[in-house]
Amino acid sequence: VRRMLRLRDGTTLVGAGPTVTVLALTAGTSQHLVTNADGHDGNRDLELRSLGLLGRADEQPVPPGHERYPFSCGAFLRNVDGVVIRDVVARDVRSTAFHFERCRHVRIDDVETHGVGWSGVSTAGTDDIEIRGVLCTDSGRDRKHSAVHLDGGTGALIEATALDATGTGIMLEAWTGSLFDVVVRGEARRCDLGFSATAAEGWELRHVLVR
Repeated sequence: VRRMLRLRDGTTLVGAGPTVTVLALTAGTSQHLVTNADGHDGNRDLELRSLGLLGRADEQPVPPGHERYPFSCGAFLRNVDGVVIRDVVARDVRSTAFHFERCRHVRIDDVETHGVGWSGVSTAGTDDIEIRGVLCTDSGRDRKHSAVHLDGGTGALIEATALDATGTGIMLEAWTGSLFDVVVRGEARRCDLGFSATAAEGWELRHVLVR
């Protein structure tokens, strides 16, 4: 993949299995592998299924101005209403494997991330997200980062295993917006912290159940 795959409304991208159909990012492009067609006005009903994503992290330089903003992600989705990601494995991704910004109705099931520079799964202001059966190993290679990192939004279920994160295994944060109504059933091993929940001044973090 030399340029981002931009998915339009109602697109389902299906492979023959994560080890059979692999989308690999060309060296030196520093782009996302997959994104949605209209990040400003948004898209609807996108699905990724039975795919492998290979980021070639060591060969993707940091673009100017992106020192603290996601680049070279496996999938970067903004303003999407209705997302399904199922049976997908992301490996060797320079930034975040799956990032959701201001999305709604997101379902992630049977997903693995291995060797990512930032997070395995991260959000910013995303509502109604279910993360089930997710395994994140070796997160935060590029700099200290959490395996699963939710920031702002309403309504989240996290069922995840985090192994070997340089930051937190599962992190809840009200930093860019308030975060409400979250259920976490997870396991974290060999991470700097297992679980954390923090809020910045002016935002709220409440109604959280952790097991």
